Amino acid sequence: MHEIRGIIELALRELYNNDSILINRSTKEESINHWLAIYIDSIIKEKVKLKLDYNVDVEYNRDVTGEFFDGSAMNKKIIRRSTIELSFQEVIPDIIVHKRGSNEHNYLCIEAKKKYSGNRARNRDLNKILGLLEEPFKYSFGSIIQYLPGEDFFEVLIIRKNNLDYETENFQIFKNQ
Repeated sequence: MHEIRGIIELALRELYNNDSILINRSTKEESINHWLAIYIDSIIKEKVKLKLDYNVDVEYNRDVTGEFFDGSAMNKKIIRRSTIELSFQEVIPDIIVHKRGSNEHNYLCIEAKKKYSGNRARNRDLNKILGLLEEPFKYSFGSIIQYLPGEDFFEVLIIRKNNLDYETENFQIFKNQ
C-alpha cells in the first residue's frame, strides 16, 4: 500500500504542478486522466522501477482474449461476491497499470473523476474496482481518485484484496505542497 500511495501521490503532484489548468477549467475528465497516466508511467519507470516493465493504459477496453468487454459473449457473465455485482460490459477502467496480454500481472486499476455527484456514481466505480480485484482480472490494487476542482486537495482511496476481505486507505493530498 505504501508503494502505491507514493506512486499516486507523486503523480498527482506532477499533474497539479504541470497541468492544474486542466483540473481547474471545464476540461473533460479523459484529458486529465491522460496526463495522470503519463505521470504514473514516468514514476514507475524512472523512480519506483518495479520488477516488470508495466504498461499504463487509459480507457483500456480489452481482456487478454482480445475481445471487447462490451461486445462479446463475455458480457453475459457477472462477478458476484457479497455486495459486488459487476457485468463485464461495465469494465472499462479509467487508468490501468498492467502487462498487456495476461491477467497474471495486473498491478493497479484507477477510477478518477473530477468530483462525484453523489454516492450512487461513487459506489458504481467502487464496485468496478472491487470487481477488478477479483478473478479473472486479479489486480493487486485499486484506487478511486477525485481531482476536486476548487478544493485545496485531491481525495484518494486505495484498495487491496486481503484474502477474503479488503484493506483500504483513504487520504487527502494537498495540492500546494
